[in-house]
Amino acid sequence: DISELVSDAAEAFRPRAVDRSIALEVTVSVGMPSARLDPTRIRQVVSNLVENAITHTPDGGCVVVDVSPVTHAGAAIISVSDTGTGISPEDLPHVFDRFYRVDPSRNRGTGGAGLGLTIVKRLVEVHGGQVDVSSVFGSETTFTAQIPFSGPRSDA
Repeated sequence: DISELVSDAAEAFRPRAVDRSIALEVTVSVGMPSARLDPTRIRQVVSNLVENAITHTPDGGCVVVDVSPVTHAGAAIISVSDTGTGISPEDLPHVFDRFYRVDPSRNRGTGGAGLGLTIVKRLVEVHGGQVDVSSVFGSETTFTAQIPFSGPRSDA
């Protein structure tokens, strides 16, 4: 069940959110169609997105995780939104590039190898889906993954 999978992956970050007084809201649709998914890969997608959202949200902020069906598209939509620092318009086209870090002060020693979002994109694409990002610099970011219920591509 994709709803349970997304919820469990997001809830694993609740202690970290609580430590920073970040509200973690997880909303899942009931009665989602069954999906042929690789649970390990989908868990990694959600974990990477939620971890990034919490990392880039100031103490007292909010992270919202939502999963819902898009029946006409035969897909699930997983979105992770935050009230964090946002991503500049200059950085936005590059967030899925390998080794790209929006924050130039971050390095392997201070957190992140610049691969998390690249991995997210690849895992979503392996499932025949796509991932997008929208952001208002200085206030919010939303990552949205659309994943077909039909499951991973056979050529992946």
